[in-house]
Amino acid sequence: MTLKNLITTDMARNDSTSSPQPSSPAARPPIPQHRHAYRYDLDGLRGLAIALVVIFHIWFGRVSGGVDVFLTLSGFFFIGSQMRNVDRYGSLNPLRAIWKTARRLLPTMVVVLAAVGIGVIFIFPRTRWANVNDQVLASLFYFQNWKLAEQSEDYAQAGAAVSPLQHLWSMSVQGQFYVIIILLCCGLGWLLHRFWPGKSIFTPMAVILGIGTVLSFIYALYLHREDQMLNYYDTWSRMWELFLGGLLATVMHKIQIRNHWVRWFLTVIGLFAIFTCGLIFNGVNEFPGPWTLYVLIATVFLIIAGQAPEGEELTWRNAPFTAFLASKPLRELGRLAYSLYMWHWPILILLCTQLKRQHPSNKIGIFVVVVSLVLAWFTHHYIEEPLRMKKKHPVVAQDTNVEKPSWNARLGAALRPKRSWLSWKAIAGTMVVILTFCLVGFHITWKRYITSLDGQMTLVLTADYPGARAITEKMPVPKGVAYEPRPIDADRTLPLSSFDGCISNFEDSEIHTVKLWRQNKGRPCVYGDVNAERSIALVGGSHAEHWLTALDILGQREHFRVDVYFKMGCPLMISGMIDLPTNGKPYYSCLEWGKKVYKRILEKKYDYVFSTATRPTTLTGVGPDMVPDYYVDLWRALGNDGIEMIAVRDTPWSTRDDQPANVPDCLESGGNAYSCGIPRDLAMAPVNPAIAASRGLDNVHLMDFTDDLCPGNLCPAIIGNVMVYHDMHHMTHSFVQSLVPVFARQLNKITGWGPVTQPGKDLNTTPYPGTAILPTPSSSSAESSRRSR
Repeated sequence: MTLKNLITTDMARNDSTSSPQPSSPAARPPIPQHRHAYRYDLDGLRGLAIALVVIFHIWFGRVSGGVDVFLTLSGFFFIGSQMRNVDRYGSLNPLRAIWKTARRLLPTMVVVLAAVGIGVIFIFPRTRWANVNDQVLASLFYFQNWKLAEQSEDYAQAGAAVSPLQHLWSMSVQGQFYVIIILLCCGLGWLLHRFWPGKSIFTPMAVILGIGTVLSFIYALYLHREDQMLNYYDTWSRMWELFLGGLLATVMHKIQIRNHWVRWFLTVIGLFAIFTCGLIFNGVNEFPGPWTLYVLIATVFLIIAGQAPEGEELTWRNAPFTAFLASKPLRELGRLAYSLYMWHWPILILLCTQLKRQHPSNKIGIFVVVVSLVLAWFTHHYIEEPLRMKKKHPVVAQDTNVEKPSWNARLGAALRPKRSWLSWKAIAGTMVVILTFCLVGFHITWKRYITSLDGQMTLVLTADYPGARAITEKMPVPKGVAYEPRPIDADRTLPLSSFDGCISNFEDSEIHTVKLWRQNKGRPCVYGDVNAERSIALVGGSHAEHWLTALDILGQREHFRVDVYFKMGCPLMISGMIDLPTNGKPYYSCLEWGKKVYKRILEKKYDYVFSTATRPTTLTGVGPDMVPDYYVDLWRALGNDGIEMIAVRDTPWSTRDDQPANVPDCLESGGNAYSCGIPRDLAMAPVNPAIAASRGLDNVHLMDFTDDLCPGNLCPAIIGNVMVYHDMHHMTHSFVQSLVPVFARQLNKITGWGPVTQPGKDLNTTPYPGTAILPTPSSSSAESSRRSR
């Protein structure tokens, strides 16, 4: 059989969102119908793309470019079908079109989300439930891409610490795109029908899509330079990939390539580019930027080359690569592409989490592929297909050699009872509806539970919870007492500034000096004794921020003001360059922000600047701490300007297999203070490196709490019945509160602002404001302050 025999007129199959009743022919002039043949080679291209997506996700830990192929094909098929519907019927019912699209996509989505939810409950620690719960709702209502961008969650390679719903960002982008196109076609179709009856929608849509493609591409170029993490998820920066496919659909009826060599050349180039894209480019860092053209142009080449000119057949002889794409194995894989894409990633992540693997092995990869294919086949045939089935008109084949069923065979098929099929369709539909209500209900219930724990949480330090005092003052640690705070409360054990919004995000180079959240909204980002004349500027990233608890307590008692200047992942620096922790690119906004803060420090004439003295060797926290050259440059500049510097040694970072390891997750999964602890020699240098680095700089005063955090050769996850870390390397403010006595002794030796507290002197008999074991009534939800640190 030739390829032409496969390319049959099948408008009903592609035009899945059509259904309005055509208006009377007499009511409007006829619109020429563009030739449209079903493209089995594009089914095969979908199959090839999903194969690359799965392979690269499992074995390469990279983006293959297959999703970008999907986006362009989605634009080509969906926009093409909507335009043909408008031309055929003169109008388009938007609600019906949206309903048909939802009926095609939502059943599989709901089933996968329900399965992921059950898997997360049994496999994930409770510390991760809230995040997945939010992403379930975001995926169900197609705004998962914005949720991931909000959480500053870069698209990471498969591993135990990655979200099982991370891959659904692309489905959210497509869902938003479908609604935009349906509304656009409806509005444009109404205008044409009202003012220019008989005019085809193809030409005006080509103009609109052309403009939209250019504008979206320019925006993607801009965002690629400014914030690639946001660029990766942003709907508007992705839209040009979909519009490009739609733009091709508006002119495809005019394109005919009769030269076999040209067609062969386009196909070879296209397949080569798609196969090699994931090997050449790191899509997380490049797409949808300019290098996306590499794979999108390849897709366009394959779409163009695979269309047979009028009166010509494409065969294995004159179009072997197009015939390869139209082969049955790839076509079948293409039919399962949606379900396979939905299943493979959560299965991979859940399995890696269950087996405590940072990266999948070959055996795990093969198992994931087999299970995903089985589930995709089952979902496609028993969920997806039954619920989008509708009565179709007969389709007449182009090839006259195809044998037609006899009249009695057709009559028998028409009279055959459909009860069993309808029964299964009803069962599947009912199941999807029930699962949808369960997903939404669980989300609401969990959010209510989290809201009931609203606000900043820590415990009042008592004899049962000595925390750091078990080390600094040899206080006894009662046995049989459950440690606090619990891992599930980790997100609520942050310093007050996290709940006040006193921090600049990754792309923001402006200084935030006003509180954005809670009841203190609009007030200055000032802590301690806000009216005091003596002042400290607490400056840097989150590792400077977690010392605010101690400085706030002492500022209120020793009467000094604490002005805070925080930026995510950014130490105070006025020279050099660091990399963004999200993607490893140069962190330009950090240097710009640092220079602005330095200027403000000189204007305010603070008594002291307080910040970190060391950093880990690598961005992921691996290796002993060290002092970067730009720290020393800062200290020297402050000394030249007469500013005293208090530099505190960094805290240990928890890592496993050279990757950050979440301490609360480890504890929630059954670990203990020691198994979830951090080997001291892996995280900290034998001697504080800041001692040598600051030699000769009289304005630099060092503080070091390594011996209090790491007694002996281990930095335990729990000290004195108090959980030390609320994530991989940030201290809970409950534990920082227990450090206040030793912190006060070191600080007062430097400043002379208060009595040097002796061991045993209790600085914590009064609870820290808003930090009782019960939630603070007026505090805003900790969920609003969750972000990448």
